[in-house]
Amino acid sequence: MKAFIHNIPEPPSFLSDKIELRGNVYDDAGQLYKSDELIATLTNNTENWHWHVHIPNGKLGSINKGECPTYHEAFNEVNAYLDQATF
Repeated sequence: MKAFIHNIPEPPSFLSDKIELRGNVYDDAGQLYKSDELIATLTNNTENWHWHVHIPNGKLGSINKGECPTYHEAFNEVNAYLDQATF
């Protein structure tokens, strides 16, 4: 499976808001498996950004959640888990 995020939202204005990262999921043959699927969430609680990827990347030992001090770092962790480019 491979997932591609198609929305890159700005950080929310309220600390307790949750950001949903949605995109398309493709099977190993490259065929569309699901469209507009919830891929990951980013939430700001107690000054850190918590990230959680809901789509497995198929790599043993991969960690699909964590926390970072900034929104951009958390977003980059999601992209790294999905093997996508970061900003």
